[in-house]
Amino acid sequence: MNALSKLLARRRLVWAAVVLGIGGLSYALFFTGGAGARLRYETAAVTRGNIEVGVSSSGTISPLITVPVGSQVSGQLTEIDVDFNSRVVKGQLLAVVDPSTFRSKVQAAEADLVVQQATIGSNEVQVSNAQVVLEQARRDFERTRKLADQGLLSTNDLEKARNTNEQAQNAVKIAGAVLNNSRAQLVKVRSQLEQARIDLSHTQIRAPVDGVVIDRTADVGQTVQSAMTVATLFKIARDLSQVQIETKVDEADIGSVRQARLATFTVDAYPERSFSGRIAQVRINGSATANVVTYSVMVQAENPEQVLLPGMTANVRLVTAQRQGVLRLPGSALRFRPGGDARAGGQGVGRPGAGGPAVAGGVVVRALPELTPALMQQLGLDAAQQIAVTEALKAVAARIKEASQAASSNPLGGGGLPGMRRLFGDSVDPATANRQRTINALATIMSPDQLQKYLASAARVTERAATVYVLDARGKPEARNVRVGLTDDNYAELVSGLREGDKVVVRAMAAKA
Repeated sequence: MNALSKLLARRRLVWAAVVLGIGGLSYALFFTGGAGARLRYETAAVTRGNIEVGVSSSGTISPLITVPVGSQVSGQLTEIDVDFNSRVVKGQLLAVVDPSTFRSKVQAAEADLVVQQATIGSNEVQVSNAQVVLEQARRDFERTRKLADQGLLSTNDLEKARNTNEQAQNAVKIAGAVLNNSRAQLVKVRSQLEQARIDLSHTQIRAPVDGVVIDRTADVGQTVQSAMTVATLFKIARDLSQVQIETKVDEADIGSVRQARLATFTVDAYPERSFSGRIAQVRINGSATANVVTYSVMVQAENPEQVLLPGMTANVRLVTAQRQGVLRLPGSALRFRPGGDARAGGQGVGRPGAGGPAVAGGVVVRALPELTPALMQQLGLDAAQQIAVTEALKAVAARIKEASQAASSNPLGGGGLPGMRRLFGDSVDPATANRQRTINALATIMSPDQLQKYLASAARVTERAATVYVLDARGKPEARNVRVGLTDDNYAELVSGLREGDKVVVRAMAAKA
């Protein structure tokens, strides 16, 4: 038994040693990339082509002009002559509200008009009679005055004739006022008749424009109420050959969006097809939702085939900058670093607030412009703010340096196989994290308006220094200083440092034994 136990114990030790050896070898190869392993470098050529940078968002397609149609009178709908997708022309009958009540109002107004016209005729006769009486009273007064002057009539008779004449004059004035009042009433009655006829015509709801009915909310028998807010019965799209998209853009990107620039978009109904349009309007009234400020950007597009329907969700890309026929580097060449420096990918690490756009994990990260004294003055920072900003950036740079040193001592953070940090859950790119650290520090010093202007100025930074690697005569990476400009998801504009056709290193892989 003792011999058997010893044999089993030896076998366990042997297997344990084998497992530990395999584990150690796997760790060395997997996490350190095999210090002594040979590397094979993949290269790509500097080419000439186009670079396009944009802001991505989404929105809903709607007609360029939509006219809501309601009822100007209240009543029950007795007829509806159109439905969804009906094409209509201006003036075409859409629906009818029960006209019986309005016809009776027209008849009553017509009767009031006849009565008022008769009243005016009677008042005109009264005026004429009053004028006849006045003429007679004036003649009587003149005779009485002459006879009284000759001493043939008493003063009392003269006063009576004078009073009769004055009363006749007043009677003419009263009759004239009554006539004028009746004539004014005639104008009022005529306007009431006209209004009654207009209300009767409004019982016929007609199309105000040419277009297509895209919505109908009414049915025969439904009662509509005319109030301060008119209920919409139909919606007519004036022209579906042109559509618009309202998309929301974050405040950090709105500074680079300009009117009349190109916009492209796709819809789920045609995933393989790309549509183009133009930025028609950038609305300056922002809206805040959950402390996120966005601005509405209106994109207009042609729709000659009318395949874009109202309500479709559009995935929009607003072009903010373009370069055509320029030298360009692969974005992966800017991220490549030999050995343990591979994690540094992108510019601006350890130098907050400097550099141009960096590429992080295939996504363009807009780097922040360097806060020079001239730029701080342009932003309106006072002397105390400038000092505070300088100290804050130094503190951020120190934090970035500490984080970089900690990452270099972490076997999961530096060297080894590409993408190990993301494989083990560390998906935050250093360029993105550093940018956010800088913004957070500046937000405690700058006013919201100053910070907004500073973030918008990042869109104007288009040229920066960078380092790429080429293979020397021994096949080893050799650093080359270049200047790059506009950067999109795949390429960076090459301003100087290399020529077309030069090969740059984009990645390193372990060579097969």
